[in-house]
Amino acid sequence: MHVRLSCASLLIFVACITFGQQAPQTTGSKSDRDKAALRGPVKTVLEAETSSYANGPQAVTRTMAYAPDGRILEERFRNTDGSEVVRSYHYYPDGRLIGIVSRNAATAESSVTTYPYDDARRLIEVKSCDDKESRQFRFLREVWSKLNLEEITPIGARDMACSCTYDEQGRVKVRRLSLRFVEQVTITTYNDYGDKASERTTAVMNIPAPPREFEIMSDGIMFDTTIVGTSIPLETAHPSERSLEILEVRYTYHYDQYGNWTEQTSAGRSQPDEAFRPGAVIRRKLTYY
Repeated sequence: MHVRLSCASLLIFVACITFGQQAPQTTGSKSDRDKAALRGPVKTVLEAETSSYANGPQAVTRTMAYAPDGRILEERFRNTDGSEVVRSYHYYPDGRLIGIVSRNAATAESSVTTYPYDDARRLIEVKSCDDKESRQFRFLREVWSKLNLEEITPIGARDMACSCTYDEQGRVKVRRLSLRFVEQVTITTYNDYGDKASERTTAVMNIPAPPREFEIMSDGIMFDTTIVGTSIPLETAHPSERSLEILEVRYTYHYDQYGNWTEQTSAGRSQPDEAFRPGAVIRRKLTYY
């Protein structure tokens, strides 16, 4: 599927999703298996995604293994080039996440993310092995009490804000993202099985004008000269530029006897008046306890 959504807006989307997935499973909350919208006693899930790009088809596989209580135990990611990353999850006996170990199967390079808690067993920090990506969390009771309400705003990385509005089933229906000069809103709808049926993402980029250094005259026309030396006629120079980008994606599925999808097909478009084009196809094999 070929779309024109900018790399900057896509990076925000990935960053916010990644942040949301780092919250560990806690007592009384949904299990990792439930959060993944898996139904029944799922043991393993093997996803194989095939996409068509200008340089040819791309195939990526992802394998997830779950404990009987729904905690995720391991993830494996294999790229088209054969490289593989393995992520293993480790827990306290009460189910709290201790840490995640990620390693490259080919190079044996690894990284560790740990989850320290306070005396009340509340998460206080997410810490990487070198402590460079340490991120502090605020744990006010009123924040946790909003988990089942319409809106909760997680604390993101510096210069990034992410907020979500949820429906009555606790599913994200509107996600708002911002990072410096980009504002992005994604609206999601769901089918009768509870899987996403469509996503519409609108990204607005506000690009500030370069700083001005001085003005010059040329053939009687006044110009701005930026720090980098680019001359812009004053009548066409604006304090900022705005661009609007839209991405619409529709999803169709095949299901097994538990109501878990075994095939997901997407189609998308980046202009409201154009036809939807075939996108990625993801096939899943599931095993059960």
